Amino acid sequence: MQAVKVITLHRPWPYAIVHLGMDIANRTWRYPIEDPYAPLAIHAGKKWDASAVAFIENLGMTVPPKDQHPTGIIAVCGVMRNVRNGETKSPWFVGPWGWELHEVHALEEPLAINGQQGLWDAPAEFYPLLLPHCPIPF
Repeated sequence: MQAVKVITLHRPWPYAIVHLGMDIANRTWRYPIEDPYAPLAIHAGKKWDASAVAFIENLGMTVPPKDQHPTGIIAVCGVMRNVRNGETKSPWFVGPWGWELHEVHALEEPLAINGQQGLWDAPAEFYPLLLPHCPIPF
């Protein structure tokens, strides 16, 4: 079985993915797509990005107070493709690379785990909790 990859994002970006329709994860590097339907878990890190709140509010959306944002793995989705400027009309894209997310499924309860930089593998003991939420059966 292929590992379930995880990306840690500063809060409130994970909230935007799950609740506001954020369909792009902006990165400085391409997502190493082998299977666009392979699951990607979204981890809400401990750090808070105040500039993200301003960005989201500029899109006309509101962000709940910081204390209402859980940490840990909060969702599973798929990454459809990598996009660059001009390849998407998403208002969430700022680049230089965007991972086009699809079929975001929120977990009922966050999975408590410390985050890491870059892509990392979810612990195998979390698979039974993550796989039912995957974009397609895994």
